[in-house]
Parts: sequence; C-alpha cells; structure tokens
Amino acid sequence: MYKREFLNLLNQNKIPNSILLYGACDFQIDHYAKTVLDSWDASPDDILTLYFGEFDFSLAKNHLAQTSLFGNQNILFIKTDKTLDKTQIQTLLNLCANSNQNHLLISCYSDDGKLRALSNIFAKTQNADHVSFFKTSTSEAIAYLAQSAKAKNIHIQPFALSHLYNMHNENLKLSINELEKLAILDKEIGVNEIDKLVYGTGELGLEDFIQKILSGKPFIQDIQRLIESGQIDEVRLVNALQNYVTQLFSFFAYIKLNGTCDAKAILGYPLPGFLAQARAKESMRFNLTQYQNLLKVLCNTELILKTETNQDKESTLLACLLKITKLIKD
Repeated sequence: MYKREFLNLLNQNKIPNSILLYGACDFQIDHYAKTVLDSWDASPDDILTLYFGEFDFSLAKNHLAQTSLFGNQNILFIKTDKTLDKTQIQTLLNLCANSNQNHLLISCYSDDGKLRALSNIFAKTQNADHVSFFKTSTSEAIAYLAQSAKAKNIHIQPFALSHLYNMHNENLKLSINELEKLAILDKEIGVNEIDKLVYGTGELGLEDFIQKILSGKPFIQDIQRLIESGQIDEVRLVNALQNYVTQLFSFFAYIKLNGTCDAKAILGYPLPGFLAQARAKESMRFNLTQYQNLLKVLCNTELILKTETNQDKESTLLACLLKITKLIKD
C-alpha cells in the first residue's frame, strides 16, 4: 500500500496482523516500526526480535505457534537488510492471519527488486500488507527533524536543520541522532552552534562538489576523493544531485510564474536572504529543456545503478556526470 493509506490505518488503529516495511529510508522504517508496535500495544515480553543474520525459522515459527493462558501476544519482529525465504515467511503469515494474538513485523532496510516477490505475499487476504518508503524529500526530512527537535525540547532555526541535514549528505537517521548533541545547549540553535558541535560526514563539501559539476568546472579528482573516503556511494551521490537540481527547478518555476523569489513558499521553510538570492540566481542559469534533460539523465542513472548487476558503478556515475557537463554547456 502507499504511505498515505498506511498512515490512515495507523490513525484508525487498524494495522493488519502482519506487515512488511521496506525501502530506501532507514529512518522511516525504524520510526514506523516503533509506531506499529505501539499500535499493537506490545510489551517487551511479547516481542521476539531477530536481527539481520540471526533469523532462525524454527525459533520464529515456535514463537508464533505457542499459546498463552494469560492472553499475551506473540509478536515476531524481524530486522534484515536482504530478502527472506518466501516459503518460510508464508508459513509465518499463515500463523498470524486468523489469530487474535499473533503479529509479524518485518523491517527490511533495502529496496532490492527481489523484495517485490516477497512483498506480494503480504496480501490483504492474509490479514497482511506492505509499505515501501522512498527517500524523503528535503521538505519532508526537515519536517521530521523539526518534529524530533520539538520532542527533545530543542529550539533550532529551520535553516539550521537544513544545514545539519546537508552536513550528513542528506542522511536523515544520522541527522536526527546528532540532535542529541545539540540538546545540551540551553538556547536557540543556529548554523554556528551546529558547526561547532557536529562533525558532518560531508567534510569534502558535497554541496560544493555539486555546484562545481553544475558550473562546468573540473571534478574528476574530487569525485575520486569523495568515493574513496567512504563518505558517500554512487547512488547517494546521484540522489543528492537529483535533489539539488529539483530544488533549483522549483526556484526556476516559481520565479517564472510569479516574477519574484520566496524561499519559504518554494521549500516550505525560509532561507537566509543571501542564500535564497544565490539559489535564485543559480536556478536561472538553465532553461526548461536543460532541466528536463538533466533530471532524465539522473533518473536513468539511478535506475541502472539500482537494477543492473555486474556493473562498474563508478564508471556508470562518471558517464552520468560527463553527460551532465555536456548538457549544461549546450
């Protein structure tokens, strides 16, 4: 099901007995797994959690097969980063389908194409369903960060949240974890406080690197350093480029339609004046056709990186960036 339908079921407390959460956003998978367990009113004694390589089918099956004299629940929570045996999972689904006490929750930290076959058996006829979580948009990520900051009673400027998110190469889970460091400050948090307390994974300057690519400057040495450092992989780099180009296009379209720039209307949160002006100026460097072609190249490259096996990912990425260089010079 789509995320919107899943959230409606959560709000109505109508989550099915079995559910598979998977996709490209680890934070959302963790966040909503906890919410699902809360909706089932699970106590720690009810839950058997099997982590990654620890999955044991016999243990899992026995946990769901046991009966309780005291009306306790049998909740099986599996966390994995790869697909599981379809036949074994079908057996576990059968044990939960018509039970008042059995529940199955699988958090799979992957968007591998093989998961589609597994997700198909999480059918409504089995009192089951599945939800795929895509990488959050920048505005969604900032909203999650703001929600987490509020829960921790941290007063932080919206642009500072954006700065934190960018420091961690748009890794939402890492960014939220870093909020703990900021909770010690009994004052409003800005960019300066983040720079002092937070060590970002983007020390080579991902945004600077992207701007270098889009301005047509040499980038080969930078990309080798970025990937070899282990700070970012090819897919995340392509996703970061997609987000940046999409943001530029949002500025471009808004300015074309309204004749002025309003960062809050465009992004959902304000930017410092100098940065909003810089984004607006940069967005007007490209025309509509260039934006269309840039996003097409990036989407095709993402698809190749995620679906084609036995490929040289670094070469695929390099070919993409060379195409981008040619497009912006045309």
